[in-house]
Amino acid sequence: MLVTLLIVALLIAAVVEILQNTGRQIGQMTGEMTQRALIQSSLDKLMTDISLAGKDQAILQVTNDASSWYESSRVTIEWPDVQGGEAYKRIDWAAAPDQNEEGLILYRRVKLKGSQEDAYFIPLCENLYSFQVQLAAAGEGSLEDPNSQQMVDIVVESYRDRNRDPERLLVVSRTFCRERLE
Repeated sequence: MLVTLLIVALLIAAVVEILQNTGRQIGQMTGEMTQRALIQSSLDKLMTDISLAGKDQAILQVTNDASSWYESSRVTIEWPDVQGGEAYKRIDWAAAPDQNEEGLILYRRVKLKGSQEDAYFIPLCENLYSFQVQLAAAGEGSLEDPNSQQMVDIVVESYRDRNRDPERLLVVSRTFCRERLE
């Protein structure tokens, strides 16, 4: 009788441990899927901004920075005013370290000329390891008329969890021709 109770107790403890482990794994998978969805949504928004810049003849500027141990890019898109002077619309994308400088946060800001309100950087996704945007030189593409196109590579690397292990990164990338994406 005592042996039977001991076996039942061990089985119950094993089942509880399996359920707890499964719950932790489901939580990790949900976190990764949420992070991937946030990054993909942000990249879709960035691709739309860049393609509109190509379509509307806006000025696209990309600067890359490898300060500290993070690699990040800053993307600035300006639509010039027909009258001259400052831009009538400007969109900025930037990744900056979080408060503890343990990861990057991706921000986007839209600033309109003549708007009385201050334009603030809106955080889109966090826990990033790097945010890189590269403009390929004309002629490097393999599309119908590669000399008239400009390819854009976007690569975002994110930590998979809060442990911030650089050996376990989630990588999301996009490559597109900014003048053909409409």
